[in-house]
Amino acid sequence: DIDLKKINITEEDREEVELELNFDGNKLLRNIRRRIRFIKYAYKENKKFANILIGTFCTIIIVTIVFMSINTNPILNQTELFSGNNFTLSILDSYLTNTDYKGNIITDDYYLIVKLKIKSNFKNGNILDVATTKIIIDNYVYTPTTKYKDSFSDFGTVYLGETINQEYEEKILVYQIPKELIDKKIIFSYVDKNSSDNNGNFKNVRININYKNMTGIESYEEANLNDELVFKESIIPTAKIKINAYDIQNKYKINYNYCIKTVCYDSYEYLMPSINSNYDKVLLKLSGFFQADNQLPDVYDLYDFIEKFGKLSYVINGQEKVQKINFKEVKSKKVNQENIYYIEVLEEIKNAEKISFFFTIRNQNYEYVLK
Repeated sequence: DIDLKKINITEEDREEVELELNFDGNKLLRNIRRRIRFIKYAYKENKKFANILIGTFCTIIIVTIVFMSINTNPILNQTELFSGNNFTLSILDSYLTNTDYKGNIITDDYYLIVKLKIKSNFKNGNILDVATTKIIIDNYVYTPTTKYKDSFSDFGTVYLGETINQEYEEKILVYQIPKELIDKKIIFSYVDKNSSDNNGNFKNVRININYKNMTGIESYEEANLNDELVFKESIIPTAKIKINAYDIQNKYKINYNYCIKTVCYDSYEYLMPSINSNYDKVLLKLSGFFQADNQLPDVYDLYDFIEKFGKLSYVINGQEKVQKINFKEVKSKKVNQENIYYIEVLEEIKNAEKISFFFTIRNQNYEYVLK
């Protein structure tokens, strides 16, 4: 024990220390109460201004929290580049339709077409796992389908699991969705299996889908013989056709030279419609061309374009009709005639008062009048 006598501390000194402690504690409490009263007084005197400051401060806090929350998993817009699974890609555009390229309704559902611009980050290329590309609507999730791939060839090339190389390519993905969901908010979700978030889940890139509605007809344009018709308002804006002349006959005689070594002889070939059908037919001869900056699948010339997108309409005795049989091209086996086409049509079209090709390019209608 410490000897109080040696350090000269008495009971009187103890009392003085206690008094000093009590005095300091009371002074602190008085200062605190004084500051509280001052704050209350200042608030009452400047209540309006103080409320504005408090409100602004709270707003800043809330906005900061929301902003930080959003930025941890932002929703991108179409055309913005993103990467994952060793690919770099973006959504060039998206479309909603319920018909094939001919305008025929496919099913009761609708189809969302997502056009991708994509390249592999691997030197030897890579195969896209389409299970990582999902469409989310409310709590419903949809993955791509290839069931009706031929119905959407006018939009581009449907991705079928081929290798994606290091150069950018354009591919389309098709999603079948119920009609009742088409007006809901649609999110494209890309799951990156090579990255994870703070919770250990795969990184999820989300893109807001703002599709172009291809259902219904929005416009009509007419062209006449010798006009150049450009499909500028359609999904193939660089495509154009021109028909310089037309003729309809039962058959056509094609002259050519038949040569044996250095000796040539005048010869000819007859082109006629096929006879193995239930319809009487004639040949429609067209002189014209088709041109497009970007190659359309299975479309190489004017006939291919007519066969893929066209319908032949004609008027007889004031009654408008549409040819319901499929087009068939008849080609010469001896002569290659550039930009000349022979197409089988119904025989009664020879006597038509008006003849037109109608082209339906999704939500755009075009008429090319021959007569």
